[in-house]
Amino acid sequence: MVDGKRLKCPKCGYVWVYRGRSEYYATCPRCLRKVNVKKYVVEQITASVFTDASLDKSETMPKSDEEAKETKDMKNSPNIFCKPKEKIYDLKLYINNLGRKGVKVKDWWEEEDKYCFEIE
Repeated sequence: MVDGKRLKCPKCGYVWVYRGRSEYYATCPRCLRKVNVKKYVVEQITASVFTDASLDKSETMPKSDEEAKETKDMKNSPNIFCKPKEKIYDLKLYINNLGRKGVKVKDWWEEEDKYCFEIE
């Protein structure tokens, strides 16, 4: 019996263990993009494989030296993502919706044409 799937977001490259019920889409915890569960599954995980390390939210699985360097840099910096201003109609509502999805926004700021968020 499969208890989880390790998914990789095609947009930001984040890898996480998805244990939800949907057979079609999961939401990337880093960039909040909908990810096709069947298309972007890295591996199936059974209950005996789960450890504290496999559930670590900051975990990524580098495939190359370049990705390994990027992963190391990301672990040393906070989780930050940006969204174009035209994609966010109401900033306060957007931040509240992130909270409802279990994503805690530590800080946010405005750049030229986008909003950036630091999440835990």
